[in-house]
Amino acid sequence: MTRPSAPLLRANVLAPVLAPLMLLVALTLATPATALAQRVDVLTWQSDSAAAASYRQTTLRHRPEIATYDYGAVFRALLADLERSPRWTHREPVYADLHWALGEIATRFDAFDATVRSTDDVPGAVERFLATTPTGLFQQVGEGWFRDEHRVTFEEVEALPDSQALDFLERQHAVERLLTDFRAPAREHTLRAIHLAAERWRTFVERGRSAYPWEVWLNDRAPFRVGYDVETPPRRQWIVAHPELGVEVSTSGRWLSDGTASEALLVHLLGHVWYRWKQPAAPSAGLGWHGLSLAATLQNDVGPGFGVTAMYGPVVTAGAIWHDADGDGRWLERPPHVVLGIDLYRLARGAREDVPRALAKRAAVATAITAAAPAPPPERE
Repeated sequence: MTRPSAPLLRANVLAPVLAPLMLLVALTLATPATALAQRVDVLTWQSDSAAAASYRQTTLRHRPEIATYDYGAVFRALLADLERSPRWTHREPVYADLHWALGEIATRFDAFDATVRSTDDVPGAVERFLATTPTGLFQQVGEGWFRDEHRVTFEEVEALPDSQALDFLERQHAVERLLTDFRAPAREHTLRAIHLAAERWRTFVERGRSAYPWEVWLNDRAPFRVGYDVETPPRRQWIVAHPELGVEVSTSGRWLSDGTASEALLVHLLGHVWYRWKQPAAPSAGLGWHGLSLAATLQNDVGPGFGVTAMYGPVVTAGAIWHDADGDGRWLERPPHVVLGIDLYRLARGAREDVPRALAKRAAVATAITAAAPAPPPERE
């Protein structure tokens, strides 16, 4: 029997091992050198704070400009630095798109630079600028940055040599962070404005003049419409057919000390209230208001009465009411009654425990009015 030669035996034994190795070598030789050199992964990339183009180094170099809100100068400097960078040949499409985006941002900030130099209200200037000028150009949208024909994708960046890919990511990240810093005062200003508006409305609802549904409807209709917006409650308010609990003090006697106090229903037929913030920047410090109204009263002892009332805050509502007690049509022939009112709507809003206390207080005031009046002189015998 013929024995196989040694070379043939070795070939049969090594073939299963050499075949995969030869395939790996072939695949390696067929792979472009740029793919072998690529190590940048956009999704896992983190900024190197020591890199010259990084956000940290940029803010250190341009601290004076940032402190004075001269962001336009910062972006123009970053554009010039990109043009001087030895990492780019200026022929790369990604470089062209990055150059366009930096130039676009620098141009947009030219208008802001002119505005901020003429005002001391930097947060307000930033807010007005942001209301009219887009600043999200460097934010990531999907798997890329920028827009339209200048869009740069993750795939394009990852296809670049490491030095260019890292430089692009550092510059993009730095500008995005700078724009975020620029928007920060406006966000804080807006947040403070929201809290202030909420505090104003809360104080207005709690301490302002109450309004029934028909009054709310009327105050929002021409010609009675009062101005207000989401940040500022009304500065004035119409009062229409607004009932209150009241106390009437009769002054029909010869002397005020002869007067008597009676409970009555007080109706503000038509009136107006003006509001004033005690501290506009701190609404919780209080809301003051005053107003006047034409009013009517109803009570059991005498017929209806008509007159005028003055309102000063939620505590003081007082006025003069005339009655035609004998029905002769001469309303002004007798001295008016003094009327003191309390807000009936607060009872409907749940402040029931306050109403008896308020009634007692008004009664005490009425009693004090009569007690403080001088006594009549003794009659001659």
